[in-house]
Amino acid sequence: MGKMIDLTGQRFGRLVVIERAGSRGGKATWLCQCDCGNQTVVIGGILRRGLTKSCGCLSKAINSEVHSTHHMTGERLHNIWRGMKARCYIESCSNYQYYGGRGIQICAEWKNDFTAFYNWALSHGYSDDLSIDRVNSNGNYEPENCRWVTMKKQFWNRRRWNTNKSGETGVIWSEDRKKWRAYITVNRKRINLGSFESKEDAVNARQVAEEKYWN
Repeated sequence: MGKMIDLTGQRFGRLVVIERAGSRGGKATWLCQCDCGNQTVVIGGILRRGLTKSCGCLSKAINSEVHSTHHMTGERLHNIWRGMKARCYIESCSNYQYYGGRGIQICAEWKNDFTAFYNWALSHGYSDDLSIDRVNSNGNYEPENCRWVTMKKQFWNRRRWNTNKSGETGVIWSEDRKKWRAYITVNRKRINLGSFESKEDAVNARQVAEEKYWN
């Protein structure tokens, strides 16, 4: 095990590290003082990668600014944008481990400016029956790696396997539940990884499991 990096006194965005706060999932956590006056506990690796820069006040400020300029809060595209940010930057989000937890981020252009994301979406074929899809599921949310596709297209746009119509090892469509299911086989035992609303979430769950059980 490598020597722990002491983050005491260091600044990360609006956060200044006060002291070690224990561990979470085997990872060191740190008590931080935010410029707004609040304190928060953050995993050290998250701080060092720049994935958390405030106690949450920065995100609230950005959302407030966006709402005051585009007046689209509650619209489908704005919800998609907020969903991306939640998956990538909010640790309490149910899907965070498959996105921000794996280092997946949103490009600065989109992360800090909904209008930029909105303009890209409309100029790249967005319609209400399509969903955002990353070409490389290990890549970030950015113009070069994103597209708008139908569920049918998502079903076929990845590599195909003769034994798996989903196109992804360990990911299947459950017709009875109308959800994507993910699983992995370890020592000849099949482990269920859960059911997911989107195929992308199921694929990410499978990739996380591969890192956990096979690496």
